[in-house]
Amino acid sequence: MAVNGLRPVAEIQFQDFIYPAFDQIVSEAAKLRYRSGGQYTAPLVIRTPYGGGIRGGLYHSQSGEAYFCHTPGLKVVIPSTPQDAKGLLIASIEDPDPVIFLEPKALYRSTKADVPEGHYTVPLSTLRTVREGEHVTIFCYGAMVPVCAKAAEQAAAKGIEALIVDLRTLLPLDEEGVLDAAKRTGRVVVVHEAPRFCGFGGEISALIAENAIEYMEAPIARVTGFDTPFPNTLEHHYLPDDRRVLDAIQHVAGF
Repeated sequence: MAVNGLRPVAEIQFQDFIYPAFDQIVSEAAKLRYRSGGQYTAPLVIRTPYGGGIRGGLYHSQSGEAYFCHTPGLKVVIPSTPQDAKGLLIASIEDPDPVIFLEPKALYRSTKADVPEGHYTVPLSTLRTVREGEHVTIFCYGAMVPVCAKAAEQAAAKGIEALIVDLRTLLPLDEEGVLDAAKRTGRVVVVHEAPRFCGFGGEISALIAENAIEYMEAPIARVTGFDTPFPNTLEHHYLPDDRRVLDAIQHVAGF
């Protein structure tokens, strides 16, 4: 459909069940522009709920964004607000390349806001400043954005002002924006609910270490899920919460 001029928007419920389609996504759709020398593109959007927070157990709570971020030719987008959900989705549909549009299922019923009527877009590969701060920079996305905002409020009560940056688009990432935000404070915390090992936080950490290490006043801290299958009854221990994020903020601020 995409090759023949349409702009299909597919939905896979949930991201946990996307893997039977993995080969077609990463081996075909993602590589079509490259293998055709730019003659063909695949303007396809795949919407899929991801992440925990709904007591769905191990088959309804996984965060697989890193799998797709490892594939050149794809774009990976994750909204955290109703306004961004609409604006980023329209921008994804209008984009000429395949987009994996990951929707944090924990935010479906926990986040509400007015959404502008009519057509508008939020440009892909742009960051959103959630909160201004001068002491610590927090990079996050999806359902971790409100968690980090809550932790930042608690940190502010202790005299630590955190700059919160919502990444919104993981691939292609606004690398210049990430580096600028990291340099502004010299202290960085990265938060995501996916497992720590080979998680997207490692890429953010490496980007800063390779390009802005001289600006860093403390080691980069990561607050993530654990390197285990997603638990059912222990979901509240697995997912990063405001307490764990606050501990990381205090650690890097006091280093």
